[in-house]
Amino acid sequence: MDDDNYGFCPHCGENLRSDAVYCPVCGTVLKQEAVQNQYRPNYSAGRAPMGGMFMVAFILLVVYTIFELIGSGSLLTINESTYDALDQIMIESFGMTFTEYMYDMVGIELTKETFLKEVMIMGVSGVISAILAGVSAFFCYKREKFKYAVGFCVLASVVVFIGSAMAPTMGGFFSGILNMVIGLAVAAMIRSSRGYFNS
Repeated sequence: MDDDNYGFCPHCGENLRSDAVYCPVCGTVLKQEAVQNQYRPNYSAGRAPMGGMFMVAFILLVVYTIFELIGSGSLLTINESTYDALDQIMIESFGMTFTEYMYDMVGIELTKETFLKEVMIMGVSGVISAILAGVSAFFCYKREKFKYAVGFCVLASVVVFIGSAMAPTMGGFFSGILNMVIGLAVAAMIRSSRGYFNS
């Protein structure tokens, strides 16, 4: 029988059109290649349309990159004069310095030097993590370098955790764990979306 001309279903005997891909009665697949092409992403423009978990992962990467760049970038602008201005505001508002406030309200001994050091660590690690996440998002957008897309996402998660863990008095450890867990979940989403990538 000619592959392009089915007269009947080989399974149930139903009369079929020559261009039938499935038997409408029993569901037998008649043209395997046509069925595969029907569900294969369209690479004609160099990229597959996003969908499902892959779309969610891409959106999360983009949102994280933008917000982390803004947030961490603002941390890098904090210096001694910023701290002194904060101290003055705290004295005027609460009658105590920022260090005294943190100790009385939160129970954390946070000196000016420790504060500036940990803010710098969190800022630098956050910016690096955002850049890595942005690179992962770029590879997802281009549908290229599948392993790099996953790898950069994992690296972004690890870097933000390390930076947060190095700033324990700022309460960064727990937020670092949360960010890392979310980042690894996004990496898993990308990994499960291998079919969307050209390479």
